[in-house]
Amino acid sequence: MQEEQLEYFQDLALDCLSLWSWRYTMDFQLLGSNCPMGGEINGSFLKQSGNVDVLYGKNLLPAVITAHDGLAWAVTVRRNAQQEPEYLVLGPARLEDAEQTSEEQSDFFAFLPAAGRKELGRYASMLHKAATNEVTPVYQQEADASSAGDTTAILLLASLQDKIRGGDLSYRELMSEALTNRRFLQSLGAVTTDSAKKVALLAIELSCQAALESGLPKRSVDALRSQYTPQLDGITSGYEIARLCDTLMYHLVRLVRRSKGQNTYSEPVQTCCTYINEHICDRLTVEFLAKQTGYSPDHLSKKFREEFGEPLKDYILHTKIQRAQLLLTTTAMPVSDIAAMFSFSSSSHFTKVFEHFTKETPTAYRTQHSHLV
Repeated sequence: MQEEQLEYFQDLALDCLSLWSWRYTMDFQLLGSNCPMGGEINGSFLKQSGNVDVLYGKNLLPAVITAHDGLAWAVTVRRNAQQEPEYLVLGPARLEDAEQTSEEQSDFFAFLPAAGRKELGRYASMLHKAATNEVTPVYQQEADASSAGDTTAILLLASLQDKIRGGDLSYRELMSEALTNRRFLQSLGAVTTDSAKKVALLAIELSCQAALESGLPKRSVDALRSQYTPQLDGITSGYEIARLCDTLMYHLVRLVRRSKGQNTYSEPVQTCCTYINEHICDRLTVEFLAKQTGYSPDHLSKKFREEFGEPLKDYILHTKIQRAQLLLTTTAMPVSDIAAMFSFSSSSHFTKVFEHFTKETPTAYRTQHSHLV
């Protein structure tokens, strides 16, 4: 039945946009195509084989693959009746906004259909659904990354998966880098709040997959996924999307650490961290947090430094600045309002602390990294 669905979809795609369909082995041996001409058209895709392999290895299919000459393909992977992986491809198409780079391209590929990245992304999503009966966010690979055989986005996502897989609590630093990396987000297609939700789904799925690969029970992973994924529908800002992803990943890392028998933080330190993250907008002091844990301020500070490797005061400020970074890059909120939101005594104090942790002023940081505004 699934083969019939796939063939029907491929016929529809050809009728709608003259997109030829191709089927390859994992070694890129052509198994079949409805294209009446092969040769250079097939060869143009085979030049992207290294990029496709990288995306498959990083679990980033389905995807839209873009080449330097302005051609693009919708690509996904499935398992055939013998449970062997196969690449399924639609294309090529000429990107509507691509510049022609040579007369050869203009002459040879002029007859190919023109399409936008979003349109091809929809075709990739439908191809994946027809082939696997699964709904998965589509990864967008930019042409400027293809020549390197990898991308900043792929490396960051892979590193994030490694952190989750290993129960590494330093994942938050990497996540902060990813969420404030404009090139990374644009390469994933996160240019609006709606598209950012799709990227969040991709990040959630990759994180859950990494947690499963670490040995975490499927029921535990599924429970977290079902708890957080539906919340994306009601979110209206990039900042809240980022917060939701961060919370999910925090729980996954904690569960992985526990399953691996790794030392977790003592109860007072965990209580302290949880309170800080849940009340980060409040004016937090060591004295106040000590009362929440039942420890004296000096004892709590000593214990926190021993277990966390940094002073409690620094952790509070660092967490505030990380949240401020997200607001600066995903909203148009004035710097003065952000300073007030996180209970800094003044805009100048906020700027001083921000520069200490990021080596940039809030305004300069926003100019360099702003997106989804």
